[in-house]
Amino acid sequence: MKRLLTTFCLFTLCILPFNEIGHTQQGIKATPVTEPFKFKVYVSVTCDDKQIKSSIESYVKRELRSLHDVDIVSLKSKPPFEIVIVALQGKYKETKRKSDAIAFAVNFLQRNSLDWSSYLYPELSVFIGDIRDLEHFCKSVVVAFDTETLEPVREFFE
Repeated sequence: MKRLLTTFCLFTLCILPFNEIGHTQQGIKATPVTEPFKFKVYVSVTCDDKQIKSSIESYVKRELRSLHDVDIVSLKSKPPFEIVIVALQGKYKETKRKSDAIAFAVNFLQRNSLDWSSYLYPELSVFIGDIRDLEHFCKSVVVAFDTETLEPVREFFE
């Protein structure tokens, strides 16, 4: 009897994984693994000073990645969201030496889903301050983008 029970258990364990009826009777269903939704965002920075441009890109992209629902992509992929930053560093008129003042013109763009060549509600913001606060300005840009552009979309789909 013990040998018969062992044979039956081994037979059941070998056949059951291949038996669809056994799976559906037990209520086991395969569920596809889906990745969480992520906003695709392109970041464009224009600045005469390459070091400042590089710093702005780095700070903004780091802050965007910290949102966890944002993927930073290239413009080739036609992302639905863009952050366009034009940074200007001040100069002294008499000496042409660069000052510590910096200004950002920031545009948050959201593509029109019906016509990818146009944008919905472009938002223009201006940030002016000291270049030593560059990281803080970049954080402010991402906070503004998140609250003004992404948050309404999140709320719409909840």
